[in-house]
Amino acid sequence: MMRALPLLVCLLAVPALAAPATAPQPPLLPAAGQWQIVTQLTQEQIARMQERAGDGRGQGGPGGKTIFDAKAGTMTRTQCLNKESISRWGQGMRRGRDEDEQPKCDAPKYAVSNKTTLTIDLKCTAPEPSSSHAVYKFDAARTSYTFEQTHTRDGEARKSKGTAKRVGDC
Repeated sequence: MMRALPLLVCLLAVPALAAPATAPQPPLLPAAGQWQIVTQLTQEQIARMQERAGDGRGQGGPGGKTIFDAKAGTMTRTQCLNKESISRWGQGMRRGRDEDEQPKCDAPKYAVSNKTTLTIDLKCTAPEPSSSHAVYKFDAARTSYTFEQTHTRDGEARKSKGTAKRVGDC
């Protein structure tokens, strides 16, 4: 169970879908700028995060800063979406738990409804079979969104939800 923690942390912190390196761009993207993403945590996730913090393992990540608030039950990540990083938005994890593990996934399936809702479905066969389903509901200007994600692996579904908003320029 603990070996899944790094993946869980990454899944909660950013729009998290593993995708092939040549994945097509989602048809609906957030506006460029500095973003604050707040993920609501379950009691089990809070306990895991507290244990992780007790082990002295940090909560940062590439391109941003993550703050865990056990009292609020949230994890808040701040990250810059610029021309380069926005091209990878929605692709999430590109690596498995080990540096040498590369996910083997089908191309993500994108659907847009009501001009503001993006749905992304993804199936992977390695390093272990998994699937993801995510729904992002943007405001008209694409400066905020809500999200709900379900990642299924080993027969277990892990759900996350939260909000994100553009808080300024990078």
